[in-house]
Amino acid sequence: MTIKNKFSELSAEERLKKLAQMSDDEIDYSDIPSITDFAGWVRLSEINKEFAAVIEQPESEKITVNLRLDKEIVDFFKENSKRYQSKINEALLLLVRQYKKSHLH
Repeated sequence: MTIKNKFSELSAEERLKKLAQMSDDEIDYSDIPSITDFAGWVRLSEINKEFAAVIEQPESEKITVNLRLDKEIVDFFKENSKRYQSKINEALLLLVRQYKKSHLH
């Protein structure tokens, strides 16, 4: 039996947009079961060491640059983070580290 709610008729993308606009207090968590067994869980830092290194590193020296990026790139990062410029920097830093790792044997 499928339970209908006020978002049932929306597409998945529309539901996610609505959810993103809601405050935590507006979200109904009552149908989510409690998690009591954490066996087998692994930290993200254990799965992807390169990503963890970027996220967990101390703030490095920054320089200001004027850079032209594709609209699609800027839109993606703005939609997914208030700190979109920092996230672009983190993504580029991850790319640089992975490139160096694979090309500098």
